[in-house]
Amino acid sequence: IATPHIAGHSYHAKFLGSYWVALSLSKLFKINFNQNSHSENINLIKESIHIDIKTFISEEQAFLNIIDRAYDIIEDSNLMKETNKKTDIERLEAFKRMRLNYPMRREFRDIIIKSTFTTKEFRKKLASLNFNVLD
Repeated sequence: IATPHIAGHSYHAKFLGSYWVALSLSKLFKINFNQNSHSENINLIKESIHIDIKTFISEEQAFLNIIDRAYDIIEDSNLMKETNKKTDIERLEAFKRMRLNYPMRREFRDIIIKSTFTTKEFRKKLASLNFNVLD
């Protein structure tokens, strides 16, 4: 598996980057900035995934489905492998296009998993990857 390191393309990173710029500008221009609103607004970038475990052959299949829905690593890997087949100049241009057009995605911590008929162990595995798991 090959993936690019393209930082800042999650909703969380975009939000935090904007937040820190706003905070710094408020200090520079001595403008009152409500820092408490950060925790309220961060919830706007969350996404929910509902999983009914009965629709999967196994918990492992459900687990892989959740991860794939959160981040399709195979798609990134295939794109990188195709890019690697190009000449140096073509590879630089392809990577530049990839960076400019890379889709925003949510980090695992910004995905709320609502599950039915799952075991405590299954929910614990998801939580270990920083998913927000609801019972």
